[in-house]
Amino acid sequence: MKNQMLSFLKRAYRISKKRVPLYSSKYSRKKFNQPQIMACLLLREYLRMDLRSFEKLLASELLFQRILDLEEIPDHSTLSRYQTRMFRTQQAIPKPPLILNATKTKNRPFGFSKVLF
Repeated sequence: MKNQMLSFLKRAYRISKKRVPLYSSKYSRKKFNQPQIMACLLLREYLRMDLRSFEKLLASELLFQRILDLEEIPDHSTLSRYQTRMFRTQQAIPKPPLILNATKTKNRPFGFSKVLF
């Protein structure tokens, strides 16, 4: 189980670094960057844990901290604020583009479909 968590965390962090801006603003505190917080939230969701329990797990697992390059452990309130902001603005999850299909179907009369990349 721990190997699955580690591989999930590595993958989540690698993808977050590619898809999420390092900081939300040039005035952001540089204590944690957005990919670190995003990877934490993804692992928390994968493990189906509440924020306080996840904070304790993160504090006890040095390997998680090394993978995420964390010097300090993000507090549960930091994780909660980022999660709230992410869902409110949806800045971290880009909307998939709409493309026009060559054929029209009953379900899609205008020929639009979502493409995930």
